Amino acid sequence: MKKINYITGFICFMMLSQAFGRTSYSDDVFDQINNSLAFGMTGTYLDYAERITDNSPTYPDWANDTVRGVIPGFNFNIRSDFFRKIYTDFYADLSVGKLTYDGAYQDPPHNPYVYDNSHVVINTDVKLGYIFIDGQSVQVIPYIGVGYHFWDRGLNDPMNREKYQNFNAIFGVKLNCAVTDDLFISPYVNAGKTFGAKMKKVLSGRDYDLGSKPIYQTGLEMNYRLHDDLFLTGFANYTHFQYGKSQVVSGFFEPDSRTNEIKVGVGLRYTWSH
Repeated sequence: MKKINYITGFICFMMLSQAFGRTSYSDDVFDQINNSLAFGMTGTYLDYAERITDNSPTYPDWANDTVRGVIPGFNFNIRSDFFRKIYTDFYADLSVGKLTYDGAYQDPPHNPYVYDNSHVVINTDVKLGYIFIDGQSVQVIPYIGVGYHFWDRGLNDPMNREKYQNFNAIFGVKLNCAVTDDLFISPYVNAGKTFGAKMKKVLSGRDYDLGSKPIYQTGLEMNYRLHDDLFLTGFANYTHFQYGKSQVVSGFFEPDSRTNEIKVGVGLRYTWSH
């Protein structure tokens, strides 16, 4: 996490050092970026691992139950500011594809169990912020937000199909930096906590309540003006969150787990503000 903070801080410093050196931009530059909608394509690398905490030599930590791979998807974003001070932002994406499960059979001799299956992942979030600093070449926007994450794991595997979901509450800060007359870069950092996390075993119908844990995210958005109202937009972000061990249900429980996501996206952004 420290490395992420150092990298993000360095990026912000470099962007600000360039941005403050230029003052020739029109007053409505950030108004356009903050009043817009975007559609695009995404690629998500998902890395999920469960952690067995019984010190078993057969199941080392983060080794016995992993799901990894890249899945494609689509994203949508709409944002608006009010009175050039109140910032609102809604984001959603849908990803569908195959990931690789890497585990082992529970019964001795615990032979490897590796296969690909289909997955659906949905993410949404809404943010409310305040434009704290509003200069010609930089904006600083602190915000709070609420998000939702849904993961349908193993669509083509009815014996092992599971559905995960959780909400998260976050706070963060975003910078809008004008690098040139047509290029705008927005680094951001979020931190918070998951809540309402659940997992359902589809075949047995067992429901597990999972423990709340921290969630962290850092990313960088880019918008490049193609025309007066049209931008090429792209982003890259990293998200880390965990699920805590569940209660025992009918003699079974869900162990601690962690999830890392690296997501990139590219699309078009249209602004209705001049």
